[in-house]
Amino acid sequence: MNINLLDDALHALNRAAAAAARSGHDAVAPDHILAGVLSEAAPAFQEMCKRLELDPQVLDEGLRDAPPTYEGHLPFTEASHRVLTVAVDHAQAQGHEGVTSLHLFLGLLRSGLPEVDRNLEGWAVDSGDVADEIDSSLAGATFEPNEEGD
Repeated sequence: MNINLLDDALHALNRAAAAAARSGHDAVAPDHILAGVLSEAAPAFQEMCKRLELDPQVLDEGLRDAPPTYEGHLPFTEASHRVLTVAVDHAQAQGHEGVTSLHLFLGLLRSGLPEVDRNLEGWAVDSGDVADEIDSSLAGATFEPNEEGD
């Protein structure tokens, strides 16, 4: 299986590792991926939040301030692997050439993990409804691989 993470997804996952390390964890969990996506705040993610009237500022600050870089390597937990699998499967099913941070966020929402819903309680929305909206916005979208082939 060829997995192409686009720059914003790579940066979000690097932030996730940094958030895990900062918290003293020895693996990247789904809440760290959420922190990475929220902290990276890619333009497409910001646009989606604006369109759905979701204010990331109401969520826990620890989810919004993940450091931008982490020089080490941390493995992913089993639950994080589930999130990544959902994200990659969705991108491939839609015919997208790469996985973006929006795909990662969709993977979090579609993973069925209770900790994801707990972390998003400040939005007072149904994660399934948000996932459906993201699905709709990603349908027909095109994402090109990084020029370096990353």
